[in-house]
Order: sequence, then C-alpha cells, then structure tokens
Amino acid sequence: MRRISRLVFAFVLIMCSSACEDELSDGDKGYISISSTPPGAYVYFDDSLTNMRTNCILEDIEPGSHSVGLYVVDSCVWFGVLNVSTGDTAVINATIEVEEGEVTWEYRNLTVYSNPIAIGEDGTLYIGTTLGLYALNSNRTPKWEFKISEKAYTPVVGSDGTVYFVAEDGTLYAVNANGDLKWKIVNTDGFSTPAIGSNGTIYVGSSDKNLYALSPEGEVIWQREFEITPGSPVIDRDGTLYVTPGRWVFAISPDNRIKWIFETPTGGGVKIPTIGSDGTVYFGSNDFYLYALSPDGFLKWSYRTNGWVHNTVVGSDGTIYVTADFYDYEDNPEEAPAGYIYAIDPAGNLKWGGMVTPYCIWSRSSPAIGFDGTVYIVASEYNHSTYLENAYLYAFTEDGELNWKVKLHSGYADVAYHIAIGADGMLYTCKSNSILYGIQTTSFGLADSPWPKYAHDNQNTGCACN
Repeated sequence: MRRISRLVFAFVLIMCSSACEDELSDGDKGYISISSTPPGAYVYFDDSLTNMRTNCILEDIEPGSHSVGLYVVDSCVWFGVLNVSTGDTAVINATIEVEEGEVTWEYRNLTVYSNPIAIGEDGTLYIGTTLGLYALNSNRTPKWEFKISEKAYTPVVGSDGTVYFVAEDGTLYAVNANGDLKWKIVNTDGFSTPAIGSNGTIYVGSSDKNLYALSPEGEVIWQREFEITPGSPVIDRDGTLYVTPGRWVFAISPDNRIKWIFETPTGGGVKIPTIGSDGTVYFGSNDFYLYALSPDGFLKWSYRTNGWVHNTVVGSDGTIYVTADFYDYEDNPEEAPAGYIYAIDPAGNLKWGGMVTPYCIWSRSSPAIGFDGTVYIVASEYNHSTYLENAYLYAFTEDGELNWKVKLHSGYADVAYHIAIGADGMLYTCKSNSILYGIQTTSFGLADSPWPKYAHDNQNTGCACN
C-alpha cells in the first residue's frame, strides 16, 4: 500500500533584490523555485508534466496566475495556484510526509529467485520465481504470468519493453512486454545475467567460457572465448564492455576487439565492475582491495579494506560506496565474521566507513543510492542476548550516519540482497530462494548518479548509457 499522505505546504512570493535582477536573463519574465522534502517529486506546470523533479527552478515564466502540482507516481501530493510577477521569483517549499523504514508489502505467492527484481519505465515489476517470470502492475496487482517449469533468475528490461531472463536450465528467454514469448536460446552450459547496449545489443556470458553479442532478434553477432567463464558484463557510454573472468578485467569494443587487459596484482578474483562519470572503472576483489582503473586500463589507485570486497556503486558527487566482509574460517573459525561499508572519494581517500554496526557479521549486498542521497544496504547482525542472527535493511545518510534500520527476517544475510527503488519510494529487496520485501522510503527512485545500484538501473541493463 502507498504510505504517502497529503503534505503540509507553504509558498511565499519573494521580491528579488537589484543584485538578483541583474542576474535575470529576461527581465519581462519570472521564475518559480520549487523545493520539497524529501526531493524527487515530479513537477506539473499549468496541468502539463515537465521534465523537472524537485528541487528545481522553472525559468522564463510569463507573468500572471499559474498552477503547480507535485506528483509521486500517480498521486498528487501538492497543488497550488500562485501569481508570478515580472522579474520576481516565487518560491514553493513543500514537505511530503512519508512513514519510512517499515516493511509495508511482501510477495509470498511464489518463492522469488530474481535478485534484484526489475522495474520497467512504466512502473511494472518483473519478478523471477520458481515457476517463471511474473509481472505486477505498479500498484503491485497481477499483470501477467510467463510460466515455465524452471526457476527464473534476474530479469533485464530493454528500451522496447522486452524482458530478458535466464532460467535454471540455462535457457535465455526474451519475453514481449505483453508476456508473450519473443524467442529463446537453449544453452545447457548456462548464461549469466545479460547486459543491454544503447542499440539494443544483448551481451551475455556463458559457462562454455564465451561472451556472446546477440541482436534484439536473438541472432549471434559475435562471440569471444576466454580461459575462464566470464561473468555478467557491464557497458560504458561509448559501448565498451567490461568483463571479469577470474582475476582479470577485459575491456572489449562493441565490434569484439580487445582494448586492454588488467590483472589484479595479487591474483584476487574480481567482482562485476561499475563505471564513474569520467569513465573510471571501479571493482572489488577478494584480495581485500577496491581498485580504480582509468578508461585506458591503467591503475589509478587501490584502497585496502578489512575484507572481501563486493559490488560497488557511485554517487552523484563521485563517491564510491562498497561493502566487504571477512570470516577466517581456516585459522580462526570460532571468531565471528565482520561486515563493513566504506565511502571512498574519487581520489581513493576514505570519507567514512567501518563495521556496519558493532554486531554486523555479514555485508555482501551491493549498496543502492536513493534520489535523496540515502545509501541502503542489507546486512545481518548477531544478537548476543538471543544468540540469533537477523537480516536488516540499513539506511545511511551521505555522511555515514545510520538513519534507520528495519528487520527483514531472522537468520543469516550471508548472500547478496540486491535492491531496486520505485518512483513511489518503495524499495524492493530479497535474496534468491526467499520472500520479496517492499519497504517504504523517502527516496522517490534512484539517485541521478553514474551508477546508483547493482546492474546500474532499475531495468538491470548494466549499461551506463541508460
């Protein structure tokens, strides 16, 4: 259910000083400054949807009376009529009341295997289950079912609405937006989660040690063989693919040329990379290091953490957020594992970080960054009073302060729980073979950043171009 209520609001008309008037580019027009707490509401102006989200400024407004509406998905959370005068700035400050930090919805119909789920541009939820792919409307009512006799894993949504997913038997499916089969490729070796380029080309790794490029019609464009099975690829804005077989990072052009190869100095296994706004490639390794490579493959810096480094994300200011954990099961099996989160600036310096909480024992999930800058992760804590482990969703501020946490379930969170965040602020997370949780947040969608979540976006395209 939606937990966003009508809001308390205020707006005032502010007369510009002479200094402000000097800065105005068009003296016969006015301006409207619109802010909301939390930010991210869509702005309607005179009954038309703009391409703006709060906080923003509407420029070159004709003098006179105008209507402004703020919407979260299909709900109007503020509406007002105000007068704009020549050379003046009208200011709207709105407070959107959200009951955040509660599990308000669960999907228990079938066991979920997609991690994460996908959210289409129209708000449709795509969920891989024990019996195939299920689509829910944005209000979480059933839309359609694509049933198969195998488990369906992480869905990926193309720009035309086609949904791609890999089944347990290794088959890659392409399903139309209406739930009908488009095509499928049977591969007993199995595929990784696909990535989709800006031109619709599908890139997918296979356990036969090949990386395949497929057309939107499912035809093989090219393939490249590796010594080790390549993981899921990611794609830069210029179409460069990055794949990580074992301890190497390969940069491959869209026409299948190797641009460069990087090997970790310690030989540690490499996680799926992420890409910064300047093309810097970030990835973690089980050698305890977070690495940053230039777009031409040279090491810019490395940062040593206290554990095996997992998947990274990049904030709007270039901050890299990463989780790590460590368990010395060989030399110190009686010592409890420890889970960590780090915020590293683009130069490789620690901004903040350490154990998620004093009793955190696992932290393997990729962080996700909300539109309001909140950093979310899933980890587990050990309760010394009850001797039980509990999985929690944690919400941190950009400065590393724990804002809130909510319990998901009892038991370990020793596997990755990846995250998707809808435009209505509903955060979805689960692990494979589990329940899908919906938690209300103040983040109306993902951050406007180079790489805000695992697989880049809510469609899981793995492409910085989207």
